[in-house]
This record gives sequence, structure tokens and C-alpha cells, in this order.
Amino acid sequence: MDDKNNDGRRSGGAAKAVKFLVGKGFYIVLFLCLAAIGISGYVILFSGNSDIDPEISGISDPGLAATVEFTGITASPGTSAPNPSGQAVGSETKIPAKATSASTAPPETAEPSEMSTSNSEKPTVEKLFYVRPVAGQTVRLYSGEVPVYNPTMGDWRIHTGIDIKADIGTEVCSVAEGVVSKIYTDDFKGVCVEIEHSDGLTSVYCGLLESVLAEVGDEVKAGTPIGGVGETALFEVLDEPHLHFEIREDGLGIDPSDVLPGNAN
Repeated sequence: MDDKNNDGRRSGGAAKAVKFLVGKGFYIVLFLCLAAIGISGYVILFSGNSDIDPEISGISDPGLAATVEFTGITASPGTSAPNPSGQAVGSETKIPAKATSASTAPPETAEPSEMSTSNSEKPTVEKLFYVRPVAGQTVRLYSGEVPVYNPTMGDWRIHTGIDIKADIGTEVCSVAEGVVSKIYTDDFKGVCVEIEHSDGLTSVYCGLLESVLAEVGDEVKAGTPIGGVGETALFEVLDEPHLHFEIREDGLGIDPSDVLPGNAN
């Protein structure tokens, strides 16, 4: 009898449980599913293991805002720190000085001693002693580029020298030390003698007698006789007897009065 009552109670309890599950079972299953999903997500995020790739386990998560501080590598004394570029790094690293371009380099300046040496090597021009070629007054001056009237030619032309009054046959002397370089007869200036001097000047004696006393190559001194005053200068034959005298420098005429001493009295 007791067994039957117990079986009836059990049957009634099971029926109540079934009835409860049928009425509330949907919500219970839904709750269990949500709980399972939440637990799975927690395990995936915080357990450090990945169900997708088991190889990336055990990696700590620094977080999205985490900062990794680099403290550098300190080499021990006597050793070189590792260099990612593969170049050896010494105990001290120096930045090479910026090369100075040739365009900005200061110009080289010779030392004072060198400059003085180069100046001293320049040849010095010898100062010569000059005398007048004949003793007489200057009757016509050097005109340079200014034309003057020529009575013999009846026109205006430049006068390339000076005319020194002297009688026919008056001895003509070299005005300075030099060497006789030319003896010739010019159609207008007559018999001429040229003497080159060591100071770079050339003296020219025109209208001489045909009997010249010098020869080409003769070494003469100031006052050495070279000829006599004549009348061979056809372009000035109407003038009173005189010596037409010229001085040239580098082939160009200059004023003889700047070289010769003053007129003799």
C-alpha cells in the first residue's frame, strides 16, 4: 500500500515538473543560451588563449592605449653597441664637418715675403745720362697730334720731333749711351741715324751730312760724335739750318724736350 502511494506521489511530481518545463521551458533555454554565449566570450577575451589559432597563445595584451618605452642599449666598456645598420659604432660618434665648397673658399693670399720677392725680381729700368745732340736753340717744338704749318711743304702737318738750330757741318753727338741700330736715307727726313738705349728709348737724328761717322752696331756713349748737320731733310729745306731730332718709345714718338736737358746758351 505504501509503495503504491509513493509511486503515485512520484508520478504526480514528475507530471508537475513536465508541466512546469512545458510552460517555462522556452525562457529557461533562452537564459541558458545567453549565459553560455557570455561565458564563452569572457573566456576568449581574458583567458589569453585563441580558439581560432592556438599558436598565438600566452601573449599579453597591453591594451589599445598602452605605450612601450624604449630605454636604449648601453654597451659595456670596451665593447661596441650593436648597430642595426651593420656599421661599427665606436665609443664616440662624431659628425663630420661640412665640407667647404671651392666657390666659398677664401682666395689664397701670397705671404708678404713672397710678394716682396716677386716685386724685387722685376727688372729695374736703368737711368741714363742724357745730353743735347748739338749746342743750339730749339726753333720748332714737338706738336704731338696737333698739326702745325710747314713752310717747305706749304701745308699743316704734325711735327714729330724738335728742330735745334745749328750751322751746316756742326758735329752731332749721341744723346746717351746706346748702340747704333740703323743708318738710312729717308725721302723727306734725309740721312738718319737711330740709336737704341738701355732704358727702352730710341733716339733719331735726321738731316745729317751723307758722311756719317758711325756704323750699325757701334756702341756709343753720351757725347760720342756720329755725324754732322746737313741739308738732306727735304721736308724742311726752306727752314734755317738745324738738326731734326726725335725720341721714340715702343715705336711711338714722344716729346724730346721731356728727356733732354734745357737749351744751351
